[in-house]
Amino acid sequence: MRPETEQSIVARLAPLRSVNVVVRAVPNIPAELGEPTGNGEVLLICKRGKAEKPSGMGRFQQEVNDEWHLTLTLKHIRSEAGVMTFINAIIALLLGFRPEQCGKLCLGSYEILGIDQMGFWRADLMFMATRLVLETSEDEAIALLSQITFETEVWDTPVEPDLVIPETAE
Repeated sequence: MRPETEQSIVARLAPLRSVNVVVRAVPNIPAELGEPTGNGEVLLICKRGKAEKPSGMGRFQQEVNDEWHLTLTLKHIRSEAGVMTFINAIIALLLGFRPEQCGKLCLGSYEILGIDQMGFWRADLMFMATRLVLETSEDEAIALLSQITFETEVWDTPVEPDLVIPETAE
């Protein structure tokens, strides 16, 4: 998961803010969650990534299928700021959208979870997107690519590895 991907998904959902709903990534510190304000909130988090079998000769690469979850906590079920309207709006905004550093988002599932103890309706939507991770050699601090091809799209953005393992003292 990459911060750029998360930021581009949150930015894509900006129109939802027009009905006094907070749209943001899950905060870094749980204490910053707080209670929903206004008509409620939509929180984004990448909960899971599943890697495919590695491929390549020498250095290898893997496709990772990330699951992006949106948790809706809203006052209403039916209205312009209600759960049912938001589920449809989020699907319309994200289905086929290509966030930074990964492939297009596709819908995995959605579910209305019920009412929480504060009287807010809760729902969960899950979208999936594929990204490419690359092995780095031992003598490289960061592997940079000047161009990466994913399906039929080409980005001219450097890609950093998702995991950098510190060198061990010998």
